[in-house]
Amino acid sequence: MENMDLIIDPERAKDKKMWGDTGIYVRAYDVEDKKWTSSDIVLLHRDSLLRWLKSRGGDNPWAEDVVGILLGYGHLHDTGG
Repeated sequence: MENMDLIIDPERAKDKKMWGDTGIYVRAYDVEDKKWTSSDIVLLHRDSLLRWLKSRGGDNPWAEDVVGILLGYGHLHDTGG
């Protein structure tokens, strides 16, 4: 897989209540079904979410952490604590 390839987190995908939570869909690889699909960003693996957030050349750890917290991942960056 390439650098920008996004992966669905199988544990998050099992929680069907999360499907479509954000309405923001990306092309991601479903490791359970072994195929590419359209997936809401809330189902992405934590590393894939961070990679997607940075994909347009952005680098804003604070904003990335806010998105991570809102989507239930917690901080996406080491907070040094």
